[in-house]
Amino acid sequence: MAIENDPKVVGSLAAWQNILNGNGYQPPLSITGELDDATKETTRKFQKNLDLPVTGSVDAATWVAGLNHAKLPNWSPETPPIRAKAPVSSAKIENDPKVVGSLAAWQNILNGNGYQPPLRITGELDDPTKETTRKFQNDVKLPVTGSVDIVTWAAGLKHPKLPKWSPETPPIRAKELVTKAEAEHIFEKPISDALFGDLNNCLEKFAINTSPRIRHFMAQISHESGGLQWLKELGGQAYFTEMYEDYLGLGNTEPGDGARFAGAGAIQLTGRYNYQAFADYIGDPEVMDGQEYVASKYPFTSAGFWWWKNRMNTLVDSGASVDEVGARVNGKFLPNGYEDRRYYYYRASEVI
Repeated sequence: MAIENDPKVVGSLAAWQNILNGNGYQPPLSITGELDDATKETTRKFQKNLDLPVTGSVDAATWVAGLNHAKLPNWSPETPPIRAKAPVSSAKIENDPKVVGSLAAWQNILNGNGYQPPLRITGELDDPTKETTRKFQNDVKLPVTGSVDIVTWAAGLKHPKLPKWSPETPPIRAKELVTKAEAEHIFEKPISDALFGDLNNCLEKFAINTSPRIRHFMAQISHESGGLQWLKELGGQAYFTEMYEDYLGLGNTEPGDGARFAGAGAIQLTGRYNYQAFADYIGDPEVMDGQEYVASKYPFTSAGFWWWKNRMNTLVDSGASVDEVGARVNGKFLPNGYEDRRYYYYRASEVI
């Protein structure tokens, strides 16, 4: 997004880091959206160079000076995205009513003030944060702008907080590729926080990050799991032993492997060989505990691993139909349950 260029409003800390980088300070700051130690130190350097009070905080005078300072050639006022993989440590909110702190802290303050639905801690002045800020400003009789100026910040700090609210700013969360409402629309049932978290981790990890990729993935896992009914293969010890015990094609070589490594996850991971490959990839040896562990901890990530190994994104990007994608998953054309796969693809297309 473009930097906020109103000299009376201190914008996001991500934008401020971009401004400092544009002013030529070395080493360039990581775009974290937080007033971390590196940003404080560079801010102090900037303030000292311009004969401003050296505080390390981004007050209005510092912000205006940063906006007006000559920038490097080819510098862009478009704020780069926050680096999701950068380590983000929790920190107490900046509690000086004369200084606007991080947008992550502001989102935490609004959540503490009881506004619904709670905001995701993105560290960005995104649309939900602007809208909730407007509600807050309207409630406390301030100009309704959606921007976090000093008066709004001070009012937010002073506002009564919910019981057990913590002034520790939660870590910034990576952008959700699928929202909980969208997932529940597609699956046609509620999804737990644990399942929802693994779903988005899976989408990010395996680059299932375009609308066609997400629609096809959601359609296939919805069908394969019966709309989240079956994240473990159906059957008991005797059935799994008969089906998979000593099945060398699956790498089952030890007594009990048939039941231990029965199908788990939304596209059922099966067999010692496949469990070991997934454990090695994900870096979690407890995967080898077997079906129950994978189904509960990695129901979607295990499916994403299969998706990645079978180059499903490439197939989707080629323009494949839902039947063609289903055939790759199921092993034949038309795939079993093709009408159900089409139905879930339609539902996914309604919201993705």
